[in-house]
Amino acid sequence: MISEEDVVKIAYLARLEMRSGEITRFRGDLNAILEYVEQLNAVDVNGVEPL
Repeated sequence: MISEEDVVKIAYLARLEMRSGEITRFRGDLNAILEYVEQLNAVDVNGVEPL
């Protein structure tokens, strides 16, 4: 899970100015994206040829 500190660091590196309410929302959005990526990583792709 991404912490609020992680969000602040990411925002700093991306040169984004965020308010505290935005940090909380952005944290939830990033965690949702990472959960989706985890689901994609769990998909069995053995035998599937690349495009």
